[in-house]
Amino acid sequence: MARRRRTSAFDDFITVLARLPWWACLTIAMVAWLILHPIATNSVETPRVVSPADLSGIVASQLLRTFAFGGQFLIPFACILAQLPE
Repeated sequence: MARRRRTSAFDDFITVLARLPWWACLTIAMVAWLILHPIATNSVETPRVVSPADLSGIVASQLLRTFAFGGQFLIPFACILAQLPE
């Protein structure tokens, strides 16, 4: 019995996007960029007094900006890649 090849989450995401019509993928790509770009380019606010209790909020906001920066390019790229002919 043949085993199924393991796929990554990115491969699964592209497989789902490939089943959508081209205009739906283009819409998803534009909406993802329009949502993630302002988050990624948001300026970092430096607090005047930093206590150890405040560090979790600073780290969480920076982590959100980091994922938004990568996602604003990766999600539209995946949408375009999914619609290319095989």
